[in-house]
Amino acid sequence: MLGIPLLPRPAAKFFNGLINDTLEARQRQNIIRPDMIHLLLQARKAELKEQDGKLSDEDIAAQAFLFFLAGFDTTSTLLCFITYLLAVHDGIQDRLQAEIEQVLENAGGKTTYEDLHAMKYLDQVVSGECQ
Repeated sequence: MLGIPLLPRPAAKFFNGLINDTLEARQRQNIIRPDMIHLLLQARKAELKEQDGKLSDEDIAAQAFLFFLAGFDTTSTLLCFITYLLAVHDGIQDRLQAEIEQVLENAGGKTTYEDLHAMKYLDQVVSGECQ
């Protein structure tokens, strides 16, 4: 609208190319995945009842970029808040470190999803910061 690019031209070109390659591959190979790209493809085909118009490849790339950017921003913000929390509250840091070390020791240094799920205090710290 103002003619001010959000990204440098090479980065925008790379991201658009990546999305366009993904769209072409999914359409050519009839790949269906339960993700946002698939929903945008459905919207373009007007398969979703809420969608009246059609989306261009450029529209889909823009939506995918916003989705990526929003996820990146919220994750980095959460990590900043948790880092601050741990720096200010030694007791929380010590308890969390003890839990992580215990799980790592029990897992032989190789964690799995189940090991991460077993870290109840870690979940409380992250969930508390999300509020």
